[in-house]
Amino acid sequence: MSKLDVGNYPSKPVTLGTAKTDDEAALVEARRIAEAMPLPTEIDPALNFTNRFNQSRTFVDVSQYPLSRDLLMTREEFNILAPGFISGYYSEGRTDINANLSWTLNNYTLLFTDSEAAKKAVPTLGAKHQEALGANYEGTQLAKFPEAHAVWTPRSDAMYVWHSVEQFLVLTVVRDNLSDQIGSDDLRGIQAKAEKVISALQPGLSKFTHTPRDKWWTLDRDIDGILAMTVPATNDSVTNSATIPAAYRKHGALQVSLNISEDQKLFDETGVDVAAFNGGELYRTKSPEAAQLLEKRRLERGRLFIVAPSPPGLPSAKCHENREKFRGANPRYYCTVTFGKYVAQISANQLADAHQRISAQYSLLANSKS
Repeated sequence: MSKLDVGNYPSKPVTLGTAKTDDEAALVEARRIAEAMPLPTEIDPALNFTNRFNQSRTFVDVSQYPLSRDLLMTREEFNILAPGFISGYYSEGRTDINANLSWTLNNYTLLFTDSEAAKKAVPTLGAKHQEALGANYEGTQLAKFPEAHAVWTPRSDAMYVWHSVEQFLVLTVVRDNLSDQIGSDDLRGIQAKAEKVISALQPGLSKFTHTPRDKWWTLDRDIDGILAMTVPATNDSVTNSATIPAAYRKHGALQVSLNISEDQKLFDETGVDVAAFNGGELYRTKSPEAAQLLEKRRLERGRLFIVAPSPPGLPSAKCHENREKFRGANPRYYCTVTFGKYVAQISANQLADAHQRISAQYSLLANSKS
């Protein structure tokens, strides 16, 4: 293992411990929101796909993408209009891997200091948001939730709804992209979808227990040490500002699955109970055999991928190259490796970086005490 080239990436895990700053504690609270929210498929079985952007999806700053894309106001404006924001979690679902052929759902779930602060922010932010959206958006109302602030646009069949659930302020965005593509407007259909989403969100969020401010120092930043064992998204020469490291239990990990129903079956079969997202993905299964099965399924990449060389000194790592002509933001190289009950996957645009990442990931696992 000493011969592995890990570049500038760490090879030994460092225990993260409990939260030392307000932001660290707030991000732990955001991670807990993922566990309280229903999966997109629990809202509607058709919402089976997601865009795996920023797998951790936690935030303490409303200027962070993709929230900034839909919020349309500065951090300073938001803080003035809605005091009491702590942190939030972003979830997404779509009915087709191709967003243009689906209706899509985005929920930005923001935790506030108390329910009154969240409730008061609904009309205030709703009015500011509608102003920012411009003349193409029309005010409307949801019959089941008249207290919500909703606007929609006939031009693109999209609806934005501000609503609150206890200490949470939620911006729900529903887009019927297929109707938009064929030039069909369906206000009643969009309203029904939005009402279905809000109804599904309320049970889990209503049961969420916010950690009191004087107990934030007790919040563990990790789950069973798995986040400490992940290769980081950044080093001296590689940066990835979109990634905020986070560890989740099974339900939270499924929130970012590209195919939720398939992963749910696979996680059940292999006993995945904890996962972490940082500079790659790391899953804990029930046994070494289960880890190998999970890796095997993850290696079923399709005909656009060809086998790439394994890193020097680590033949057990399996790498593939994406030969798709127009990859867009998709990385070129993917590598996986197993160690005991753990399965790790990383991606990179350069083969040398992919090799260093997966070598460092293997070293982190091998040098851990788990």
